[in-house]
Amino acid sequence: MIVYIRHQLLSSSNPDPLLRPFPPARHHWLGWGLILAGLVVTALTPRFEPGFWKDLGAEISGKPYNAFLALGIVALLYLAYAARSRASFLRVTVVMLTETALYGLIKAVTWFGFHAFARPSGRDGGFPSGHTAAVCALAYLLTERWPKLAPLWYAAAAAVGWSRWSSGAHYPYQVVAGAILGLTVAVVLAHRFPEPVQPDATDAVSA
Repeated sequence: MIVYIRHQLLSSSNPDPLLRPFPPARHHWLGWGLILAGLVVTALTPRFEPGFWKDLGAEISGKPYNAFLALGIVALLYLAYAARSRASFLRVTVVMLTETALYGLIKAVTWFGFHAFARPSGRDGGFPSGHTAAVCALAYLLTERWPKLAPLWYAAAAAVGWSRWSSGAHYPYQVVAGAILGLTVAVVLAHRFPEPVQPDATDAVSA
């Protein structure tokens, strides 16, 4: 399967999508609408008592979240490697590492510095939601790579955001803050690593 995907990516008859222009913004607007809807549902949902919904939220925040994050990042990095695209590799690594660093900095200040914005359980470290920040940044990057699947990527991000509230890990405003952090980092940094313009064959001949 991996060999087939790599062949399709590098085939001369199927130019590598990593080298195409960035997708239209409408793909992201659609996805952000899904995240907004998820955040509204999160904010309007009453706090769950122990039971099915709380257990479901805890389940989504566990293995499905880890799998989405790990597989998404690995797929993007592998495709960047397969296409020998330094810009694509930097785009993924810089966005995700910056999001993680800013999340850690904010968490350190609000947690260790002021003991502010506690979790629903009363424990420190609730602001912002790191799970939500990470999946929102990743959803943006995946949409850049596969724009037609934007609803899937952003729906997964919205589900993770909802799960952080339903499982009792965060308040809604902490989930919203995480989404804003992840999307802001991705929007600001992703397009700072454009692909180099490939010289046209006719230009090379005429030169």
